[in-house]
Amino acid sequence: MSGPALIAERLLGDFQLGGLRWAATRGTAASRQRAFILYRRLAGQGFHHLPFFLIADLNQIIEDGPEVVFASDARRGAGMVGWSAEERALRLRYENQICGRLLLEPNLSEAFDLMREQRTEGGLQSDGFAGRAQRLMELLLRQFAPHYPRTPRSNPAHLRILAPPEGDAEAAHARFVETMEDPDFFSTRLRALVDGTANAVPWSQMLLDEDRFELANYEVLREEAVRIGCRQIIEVSRRLGEVDPRGVFIADEGEAETAFLDESQYPAGGLAGLTNRGSMENLVLSELVYIDRQMAIDLFDLRFLEGELLFYLRDDGLLRRKRRTVHLILDADASMARKPMGYDVQLSILLQGLLLRLVRDLVSVFSQDALTLSVMYLFPRGAAASWKQELSLMRLLLDDLIGQGLLTISGQAWTAPGALLKALQDERRKTYAMILTTGARAQRWRATRGGWMDSNPPVYAQVVSVEVPPAEPDDRLILPADGADQTTLSTLKDRILGELVGMRR
Repeated sequence: MSGPALIAERLLGDFQLGGLRWAATRGTAASRQRAFILYRRLAGQGFHHLPFFLIADLNQIIEDGPEVVFASDARRGAGMVGWSAEERALRLRYENQICGRLLLEPNLSEAFDLMREQRTEGGLQSDGFAGRAQRLMELLLRQFAPHYPRTPRSNPAHLRILAPPEGDAEAAHARFVETMEDPDFFSTRLRALVDGTANAVPWSQMLLDEDRFELANYEVLREEAVRIGCRQIIEVSRRLGEVDPRGVFIADEGEAETAFLDESQYPAGGLAGLTNRGSMENLVLSELVYIDRQMAIDLFDLRFLEGELLFYLRDDGLLRRKRRTVHLILDADASMARKPMGYDVQLSILLQGLLLRLVRDLVSVFSQDALTLSVMYLFPRGAAASWKQELSLMRLLLDDLIGQGLLTISGQAWTAPGALLKALQDERRKTYAMILTTGARAQRWRATRGGWMDSNPPVYAQVVSVEVPPAEPDDRLILPADGADQTTLSTLKDRILGELVGMRR
């Protein structure tokens, strides 16, 4: 596919307008104008080799969702009239394998549902819709752009002064391909896109967890630095992997069972079976048919005396749930702002990704218990402002658990271990604490760990430090300060979780 590196400025108008002949969707003049505004912005982000019709099609799909009209639809236009057999085959592949599949892919359905909600609430011109539309377009092009030939390209500076394409697309197409002396200019490049997409695009991972989260919380994540930090935390958490709760041993000594204030709070639901003993409020109603005061011997009274009345047996699982509180403490300092050579993110991002994964895993491991979680940031005095954004991000990432009342997130100035112990103790619950710290402070935390576990009531404490591992391995939980591969990090995370919930005095 040889040719000029750049499309001449005088040909740009025909290139953009003529390319619309190959568009897979039928758009309006207004939607094409909105798409062209997006196209100018995207060209400056490295997508200047893409044709305008691809951006117009993606924008139409984002705006219309399942209601989008495709060019082959004869019910709403000329359909495939005038297409040669070769052109029909290529265009239908483009419609079906790229544009149509976007609407059918489960991985993308949540994003399109969100866009439909934003369009209904604020319209196509609202900040909520327009900003998300551009971001979703960028995420989709991340997958498609590598498969479209990179030459020739448009000059983004020329696009800024170019008017939105209007007029006869067929005539513009004819002028452009004649000037380029290549009647197959668009078809050969479109075929490369379709072939490359079919063979290489991982549709099941078109949008990752961090992509969907970013789109859902776009208003909060407008700033690029915040958005990148949030995405990195989610990515670290995802790479660490979910724990299999069936393989986690939970120490079962000394936990308190869930208590109710009085008998009136006994759970009303959850029938486990029938029994011939019980309180009258649990009596099976059909037993009342035996009441007959006209008879010499009342069958109800007789069955009561003989112990033959039937009562519902309530499921007391709710009463037997263990009450547990887990405190995850990040002992933060300035060293966590650096990026070690062996990691692709800075230390604070890595540690917060670990915290996020541990929270999710603990909810899974203790799914049958009355669990309360706490994430606590301890930072040097005067450093609260620098960690304010980190706290906000973590609250956003764990908003679902906060909304359910399962989790609290707080930040405070560094507290001496003894004072913190008193604040965490709770005789009504089994209490765990995991302190994530750096090597310089880890020794002090480890020195107080035994006192926490021997106190009354105990706090089952664990210390994880970021430091260079010793030459001779020991039983300390250490996150290597000089870097580690993904397998090592995942294994460490599972070990942290297993030792935390399996500790005994």
